Amino acid sequence: MTSRNEGCLLQVELTSKHAWYLTDRGVFVQMFLPASGMGYWYRTQDDDELDIFVQLTASDEAVWVLNNFGMVAARVGLRRCPMGVDWAYLDNQPKKFVSISIYKRIGFGLDNQGVIWLINGVGLESPFGVDNWFNCSPLQVNSIPKMSPINEWRLSVGSIGIFVNVGTALIYLPEPFIDSERDADKEILLSKAREMPERTLSGGSATSWCEMGK
Repeated sequence: MTSRNEGCLLQVELTSKHAWYLTDRGVFVQMFLPASGMGYWYRTQDDDELDIFVQLTASDEAVWVLNNFGMVAARVGLRRCPMGVDWAYLDNQPKKFVSISIYKRIGFGLDNQGVIWLINGVGLESPFGVDNWFNCSPLQVNSIPKMSPINEWRLSVGSIGIFVNVGTALIYLPEPFIDSERDADKEILLSKAREMPERTLSGGSATSWCEMGK
């Protein structure tokens, strides 16, 4: 899909008010939908910026992108302006990531070894999250059919659980990390050392545990 001069559309992320687009020309945003109608596409990068972003994830309080080197950048200044003011890279990222996802106030990253990491407190005041990353590894990587290289796996997190797309298989971890009636930053820590049931379309097994990121 091509939209005027914004380039070829690669990914769309919707929040309650805005639509964020990743194209081959960078990241764009349409604000205050649907009140603004079709809305104008605002570009978030200048032509002279060299960063190549390959994945996008957004919530009502944070927007992250992943570059082609596996590093995560957060959109800063969202409290001042709905489209933010700049991209800044996380300085405490534990590993290079192949996929990222934000759910409510928790940021997730899938590293190039197939391990899932998370950080709490991702929001308007702290777009990078707070404190340390946790190694939260529900996947027993060796038991997963090698349907595609790990750098092609894709992570998605929502209210019903975690999904990892592995080639033609979809690994589903059905127990959500968060109870919507409880505080997200506290509830995530309660999943420490707790086994999580798993379903996959292609067999395999998974358990869940969390360790402090080093």
